[in-house]
Amino acid sequence: VYYIQVNPLVPPGTPPGTGITVGGHMHFALRASQPAGFSRCSADASAATTANPHTVDCPKVFALQHMGIRVNYTSGQSFFIASVGAEQAGKQMNVELFDPAEGANAIELIDPNGNPQTIEAEIACKDATYRSETGPCTTGEASPTGGYGPWTATSVDVSGAGTKPFPNLSQDGKYSDRVLRLKFTVPTNYAALYGTKTGWKIRYFAPASFSDRATWTVRITP
Repeated sequence: VYYIQVNPLVPPGTPPGTGITVGGHMHFALRASQPAGFSRCSADASAATTANPHTVDCPKVFALQHMGIRVNYTSGQSFFIASVGAEQAGKQMNVELFDPAEGANAIELIDPNGNPQTIEAEIACKDATYRSETGPCTTGEASPTGGYGPWTATSVDVSGAGTKPFPNLSQDGKYSDRVLRLKFTVPTNYAALYGTKTGWKIRYFAPASFSDRATWTVRITP
C-alpha cells in the first residue's frame, strides 16, 4: 500500500464577508498500472466487462479519508464510490458528499445489483454536525433550501439554487458548500442478495452533460 500526500500552495486569504473569493484548485489525476503496463481492468470479478476484464493484480485506488474528485458526467451515469462486502452486513453505510452535483437534478445510491436504494438524506451544519444527532446548528448559518432533513427517499432532489452558507460564496447550487449525507443500513442478508459483488455507486441525473468538483467520503459504522 502506497500513500500519496498532496500539499497545495494556499493563496492569501480575504477577510470574510467582503464578497471577494480567493482560492486555488488542485488538478491532478492518479493512474495505476499493472506490471505489464497501463490497460483497463477490474479488481471486482462481478463488475468485470469485456472492456474491463477481471485480473487478480488489478491495482486499486482508495481515499484514506476524503476523496477529492472532478467528475465529467451525463445524465444517468453512475460512478463507483465504495467496495463493500458481506462482512459489513447489518452495519451502517454513511456516504457524505461535499458541495455535490451543482447542475444536477437528483442523486441516487446504487447497490451492487444496479438498483437504487432507499436512504435517509440529511444536510450537515457548517461545523459538520447533524441536527438529528446534536440538535440545532450553533454556527448562526443560513438554512439550506428545503431545510436540513432528514428525509427518506430513493432519489435526492439536488436541483435549483439554494441559500449560501457563507456570504462570499460565488456558487449558489442547492447544496453548494454543504455536506449531503446518505445513510443506509447494509442488508443483513448481503451474501444472499449480492453474492461476491462489492461495488456501490452514486448515480447522477442531470438535464445536460457537465462537470463538477466534489469531495466524497464513505464510512461504515456499527
